[in-house]
Order: sequence, then C-alpha cells, then structure tokens
Amino acid sequence: MPVHIFIKNHDILEIRLSEPFPTDSLRTIRSVPWWKWDQQKKVWQVPSEHYVFVQLGLLFGSENIYFDRSLTPLTEIECITKFLKKTYDELRLHRYSRYTIKSYLSIIKIFLLLTHKTQGKLPEQLTSEDVKSYLLGIVDKDFSISFHNSCISALKFFFYNILNKDTIRFNIKRPRRGKRLPQVLSYKNIEKLLNAIKNFKHRVLCMLIYSGGFRVSEVVRLQINDLDEERKMIFIRNAKGRKDRYTLLSKVAYKLIMEYIRFYKPTLWLFPGQQDDTHLSTRSVQKLIQSYRLKLGLPDTVKPHTLRHSFATHLLEEGVDVRIIQELLGHAHLKTTTIYTHVSKRSLG
Repeated sequence: MPVHIFIKNHDILEIRLSEPFPTDSLRTIRSVPWWKWDQQKKVWQVPSEHYVFVQLGLLFGSENIYFDRSLTPLTEIECITKFLKKTYDELRLHRYSRYTIKSYLSIIKIFLLLTHKTQGKLPEQLTSEDVKSYLLGIVDKDFSISFHNSCISALKFFFYNILNKDTIRFNIKRPRRGKRLPQVLSYKNIEKLLNAIKNFKHRVLCMLIYSGGFRVSEVVRLQINDLDEERKMIFIRNAKGRKDRYTLLSKVAYKLIMEYIRFYKPTLWLFPGQQDDTHLSTRSVQKLIQSYRLKLGLPDTVKPHTLRHSFATHLLEEGVDVRIIQELLGHAHLKTTTIYTHVSKRSLG
C-alpha cells in the first residue's frame, strides 16, 4: 500500500494513503498516542522523530513509503535510490534469500532517509556514529532484540560492501538475547486445535506442520512429488540455509493427504494459492493459526512455529534420540535442538 509523506515543517509529518487503511493497521494506529487525525485535511499527523520512521517502515514496509519530492532536491533522492539499487544487486550476488533481501533493503532505506532528513547527509558521508545514533533510537523505543540484530547486520553489509568503508570499525556489540523457552502445546491442545479447524485443506496443512516439524516456509512450498509413500518420508527442498532434508510422514498424515489430493486435485504445489501456479503464502498460514488461537482461547504466544516446537518436544518425551530430532528439524548445531530438553516432561522428570 503506497504511503505518501509530506513534510509540513521540521517537526510534523503529514501522511496520506492512496488507499484506505486496512482494519488491522487502523487498529494499531489508533492505539498509538502520537498519531493525530486532521479532519479538515484528511491526513494523519505524526512527529518528525526517529522512532516514527522506524515504526512507519515496520507498519507499511519502507518500499511503500514515498516522500514529497518538492521538498527534497531530486538529485539527492535519486542518489539514495541509486545506492539502494546497488545494494539490491549486491545482495543478490551474495545469494541472500528473498526474505533477507527485503528485510535488509527496508532497514537500509529507513536509515538513509532518516540520516538525510535529520542531518542532510548523503550515503557516502555516513559514519559508524550515525549507525550508533540510529540503533540508540531503536533501543529507546524498545524494539525487539531480533530487529536490533537485523539492523546491525543490514548496515554492516551496506558499509562494507556498498560504501567500501573497510577502514570503519563496527565497534557495535550485538545485544544479548534472552534465553526464552519455546512454547509447546500439550497433546490435548494439539488435538483441540486440529479438531477446531473445519476447513479440510487447513487441517491437513496444520497436521503436516505438527507431524513433520515443518517451518511454515517449508510446508507451503511442498510439492506433490516430495511425498515418499514407501519410505514414509517427506523431502524438504531448499530449506533454511539452502539445505535439503527428509522428515517423517506419519500414517495418519499420509491418509489425510491422500483424501485431500483426491478432493482438491492439486497439480504442482501441495497447497496452491489463489492461482494454481503459486503456493499458499506464509502470511495466510499465520493468520489461520491466529484466528483459531483466538477462537480457542490459547495463549498469544501460540503461532505456526509452536506446532514445530511441539513436534520436537513430544518426540523427545517418547524417547527419540536428540540427534535424530536434530536431523528431522534441520538444525545445523545440536545445541539448538537441546533447548527442548528444558521443556520436555521426560527430561525434567
């Protein structure tokens, strides 16, 4: 959704959308005290502050934000655009994933526009102090540690590979991550969730995530010929880290999948999207789980990935060796898999 921003003065930004706000975005905006609606002009007014730029990027995606060019010299805007294009090409040459490219470009675009607006700096004039100032704004507004880390990685890539500033030392330590345990559902709640899903396609999809320990991005990209009936295995191609692997195909899941294929008759993708030549989006699966979570009154922390956590924990409780679970989940390091020993009833017992 394109978002057009007009600078009223140095302290206020006026925001106008080419389309009406979606309901979820409107709900978010109304909950934030610094968004004010100007009834006469039919625009939203927000402070011209660092945290506002970051919030706008997260809410709408920086690729959808357009600044009024009449207030900024065209050559300077074109200069920033040129650097973003160069960054995009370099990220592709490094063979980064599509998701990582989108995330890095979003962070870098907000950073360049913000430093240009507040300090009048062009990309080649930036220093590590500008990065620290940007990150302090993220810390002050209590953005997640995960987003903080992504910002460091994106800006480090930009400085070293695009600006070629090898002489600048990135003396920026990454924030310490908290040791949070994964959310796990009991057998009873898993059964409750699956029985509540009336749409057969959605039920089969969620059953597969749980019975095979899939990531959402993996299950939506499954193809029909990835199912190995004889070996009772499912082939997962080009998963996280560009690694292929196999996982389990349970008898119950296989029976449901066969019924699903007979009824829906998919041709290539096991779970096609609105068009047969595209697969279901990860966002659709996330919204699906969220709707049933609300309906059943499950905790806010329950997401599609919770089914993957439950798969690993339940296997551990059944006595499956942790190294086998590591292979099924596709973890590069055993340390990542051993976190499930902290939530397993069998291990604690």
